[in-house]
Amino acid sequence: MPSFDHEILVDLFRDNGQLAAELLRRCAGIAVDHVRVALASIDLSQVAPTAYYADAVAVLRDRDNRPVTAVIVEVQLWTDEDKLLSWPVYVSTLRAKLRCAAVLQPSVFYQWQRQALENLAGAFSTPAADGPKEAIEERHWLRSAVTSR
Repeated sequence: MPSFDHEILVDLFRDNGQLAAELLRRCAGIAVDHVRVALASIDLSQVAPTAYYADAVAVLRDRDNRPVTAVIVEVQLWTDEDKLLSWPVYVSTLRAKLRCAAVLQPSVFYQWQRQALENLAGAFSTPAADGPKEAIEERHWLRSAVTSR
């Protein structure tokens, strides 16, 4: 059951959607050019869930066999703009399922994928200020989208 403090904070955003945009700008440094804010349904469930399948998933485990990091491997041989929408789902779903960090690692790179992964790396927010930045490879040929625990 949510606490009173939780509900007060939620009500602030439900009463003033612009607060979300302002928080994003002030705390995350992301200014979104917009004309108005419309509140949407809080129900994020899927009536008919979509099936998502990665090409391969490798789970790195510690000595106690607990998952530490899950690596999603995607072989992408041609431009597929739909991957820009499905890749974040892969990462967040696997992270929630295994309760560990999840990394997306396409194995073949084309220009659109480089841009997509750079955009994708910023698509995840975490409560920790030191979230995904530390886990992203900084080599020019590898951009991984990471969510931290």
